[in-house]
Amino acid sequence: MNLFSERTSLIDTENAFKVGPYIAEIEAAGNKVIKCNLGEPDFALPRHIREEVKRQIDNDLTHYCDPQGILPLREALAKDMSAKRGLAITPAHIVVFPGAKPPIGLCQQTYTNPGDEIIYPSPGFPIYESFINYVGAKPVPLHLDEQRGFSFGGADLDKLITDRTRLIFICFPSNPTGGVATREHSMKLQRRKDSKVWDNKK
Repeated sequence: MNLFSERTSLIDTENAFKVGPYIAEIEAAGNKVIKCNLGEPDFALPRHIREEVKRQIDNDLTHYCDPQGILPLREALAKDMSAKRGLAITPAHIVVFPGAKPPIGLCQQTYTNPGDEIIYPSPGFPIYESFINYVGAKPVPLHLDEQRGFSFGGADLDKLITDRTRLIFICFPSNPTGGVATREHSMKLQRRKDSKVWDNKK
């Protein structure tokens, strides 16, 4: 009898960590390596952030907090995002996670049923396709064009959308290509009044 559930085998290995030992081995041999396996900066955590973390520990703020994220942080994020994006965002719209993978997985579990379709950028963050298979949805890759700086246009996305589309993942700057949508490649999407499908309006 298999110890693990069948669905567990549907999640692939995180290759970013899989190659880690090989990178460490090369570095141990005295070679300099430009690491492209993990999406993290190559500089140390800024001093003022380190000091604030220590200050909060000294203030005994080490217990359970609001699972949506502490209110002052959500208020600051809502204010900043509202100003930068021209949207009316309130703290109730904000949820703080330790990284991107938990909300990606939770969204797929919350909004899709087996057979539903999820559009995701390719090449892209490996957990997109891996978790789509895990929840029983259908992966629909949106191929990023290298000739356009790994970007895409509205027509590229429009032809992939069907009445089974439930989620569309768009990531800029793109992971791992670094591509960013330009004004020329960007699209305006308007919800059709008579369906749940998105209509491309360039």
